[in-house]
Amino acid sequence: MMIGRTPAADAMLLEVLSRYMSPILARSVLGRAMNKAGVSSDRVTPADLNRIIPLLEDGARLFVDPSRHASLRRDLASLQDNDPVDIEERRIPIRTERDISTARTAAREMVERMGGRPLIAQRVATAVSELSRNIVSYTPGGEIELLRVKTPKRAIIVRATDQGTGIRNLDQILAGKYKSTTGLGVGIAGTRRLADRFEIETGPSGTRIEAEFQL
Repeated sequence: MMIGRTPAADAMLLEVLSRYMSPILARSVLGRAMNKAGVSSDRVTPADLNRIIPLLEDGARLFVDPSRHASLRRDLASLQDNDPVDIEERRIPIRTERDISTARTAAREMVERMGGRPLIAQRVATAVSELSRNIVSYTPGGEIELLRVKTPKRAIIVRATDQGTGIRNLDQILAGKYKSTTGLGVGIAGTRRLADRFEIETGPSGTRIEAEFQL
């Protein structure tokens, strides 16, 4: 579904904001949110709305009584198409260089379709690429799993698992003290820096890494 940026479409957003502030202020808040989201075309996609509405929430909070914040959030959410396209959990087997590219593209597309900013899409794609490359380079194989989280905040979880023999010197790697001529550990430490939440389990039967990126 495409939502045109016609007066009727803008009025849909303005009508909600105007329940909580003056029409002039509502137009100002909407304009700033549109500019910050980078929406300048004549058509607004569902992904655009997913970017605009959180910005509207943040901007409007400055002018709305705290007791009405929850109501504002619900009203704006009622306009949001959270599932413009059914984005299901993705599992990508990782064995070859081509699989790395497939996983990276899938991650970027999922972030974009959820309305994530380009910078977040780049962060997630980079992490997926690094983790996938580690699987290809140092293990018999594994998979990348992409999971969508909608509450309490929108996020994507990247889960990388492999059938390797575990990672030695993990503490040194995570502390940034381990130097390897092969590059092992660079992707792990880099992903940890990029992610909002990072967990790793490793042992003789393989490694499992989970990184969460808030949108």
